[in-house]
Amino acid sequence: MSARATRRRGTRKRRKTGNSALNKEQPRAFQFSRLGLVPYRSALALQEKLAEFRAADRIPDTLILLEHPPTITLGASASFADVRMPLPALSRIGVEVVQTRRGGHVTYHGPGQLVAYPIFKLGGPKIVDWVRYLEVVMIRTLAVFGITAVPNGAVGVRAQGRKIGFVGLKISRAVSHHGISLNVDCDLRPFSYIVPCACDGDPITSMEELSLRPPRLDDVASELSRQFQTGIDGRPRESRPVDADELWSVVSEDVARSALPRRNLPDRAGSKPEWLRRPLPGGPVYTRIREIMDSRHLHTVCESAHCPNLGECWGRGTATFMILGDICTRACGFCAVTPGKPAGLDLLEPARVADAVRRMELRHVVITSVNRDDIEDGGAAVWAETIRAVREKNPETAVEVLIPDLCGNWTALQTILDAAPDILSHNLETVPRLYPTVRPQARYGRSLELLRRATSAGFVTKTGLMLGIGEHPFEIFRTLRDVAAARVEILTLGQYLRPSPAHLPVDRWVHPSEFDHWKRVGLRMGFQHVESGPLVRSSYHAEEQVAARMEAGLT
Repeated sequence: MSARATRRRGTRKRRKTGNSALNKEQPRAFQFSRLGLVPYRSALALQEKLAEFRAADRIPDTLILLEHPPTITLGASASFADVRMPLPALSRIGVEVVQTRRGGHVTYHGPGQLVAYPIFKLGGPKIVDWVRYLEVVMIRTLAVFGITAVPNGAVGVRAQGRKIGFVGLKISRAVSHHGISLNVDCDLRPFSYIVPCACDGDPITSMEELSLRPPRLDDVASELSRQFQTGIDGRPRESRPVDADELWSVVSEDVARSALPRRNLPDRAGSKPEWLRRPLPGGPVYTRIREIMDSRHLHTVCESAHCPNLGECWGRGTATFMILGDICTRACGFCAVTPGKPAGLDLLEPARVADAVRRMELRHVVITSVNRDDIEDGGAAVWAETIRAVREKNPETAVEVLIPDLCGNWTALQTILDAAPDILSHNLETVPRLYPTVRPQARYGRSLELLRRATSAGFVTKTGLMLGIGEHPFEIFRTLRDVAAARVEILTLGQYLRPSPAHLPVDRWVHPSEFDHWKRVGLRMGFQHVESGPLVRSSYHAEEQVAARMEAGLT
């Protein structure tokens, strides 16, 4: 073969394998990644793609370590008869039910349970040997934390006569995926909703129950990954961490090609879970605020956006004023504010807002507006006048503004900044991929630029995202990373709630444990304050965010 042909062959080979850390396979080495808390369906899509890549030798053996929100999974041998609670009842308490192609019966995953998915090419070992090896990995891990465990007898691991570790696999093209789960400090009650592994009455336990000093899940995950460094043949294996974002990149192209959410389609989520149900508004404070708003012909985003926290916030004596009318020039797929052609500007509105703030004795006021793309400055002059009027009548009141993107008119932005609000907020609302249907008249880059400019001008900035409208975990992570790079200080994350059947459908109900996960991620990224929960909205507990910043010496 000529030297030229050899070079061409080498070039083709390099193009196939690429230069990513995912593709730099070393002899007997495996890579591992910690993904945090990941919805089951997202993790399933990821591991199926990784298994495809592993079968083609495009990646080395890969170990994924994660947790799931509450999920019941049914394996190939499972029956719905092994699920003791009706599916609508499970949906109401936030437990998802998923049918899978793995082996085994019914099992439960939830926060505090460590799940490991080894995407390993087996080669020589028989499946039964691989199952026994995975059991040994769990037994050795438990031993490090002072817990003596033994094989279950069928599949899995027991400690003190109770099931603590589970195995459920699928082998395809000699590649193993799905894997094992180990109860660390999870809630054990949901195991009573099923017949675990088709063993009725089988007692379940956790490391927390069996330990005088319950271990941290992070420590258990580190030890479990270390145990994989001894291969199935007893020989040592090298391991190396791989960045979670790089691991997710294997599915990013598929996600980019997936269909965007569309209006008028049914929700993919089941019944609304219990944590999203709120009492009807009422009480003397609520009634008083209602009278103040009505008598001054003022609008609140609490009402226009059908906010679920209206009763709670008004009952505490807080509200978010909406200026520039109640008709929006945009028709976003998530928003309940009426779209259309607004009337002219109300130049007396700033004074009425200021008077209402005084009457309500607010220490912190949030002001937002509809989009007014029909006005050259987007209503910036009215914004500035409202801020100044509130300050003049209420010098002790902190003023937070939640502004639109002003169509990228940076002169208009400066008009608002010159009025010196205490906090400038602008919501990204969702991840970049979903903008064409969620925010069709907005631009992700433009919104980021607005936040960057306000931060660079020395203002405290804030933004918010809604989850459950069709985004994927890696998209949330990358969006938070973009926002952190813009040096935004305050982040809010809440559940998307569909205002009407004509709006975009709910893709899923995001479990409170997942909101807790994203709060931890945000704080690690450097946000000064993260408000994250199913019912969180932009101005939810806004006064507490300011109080927390003052306590930390940030204002």
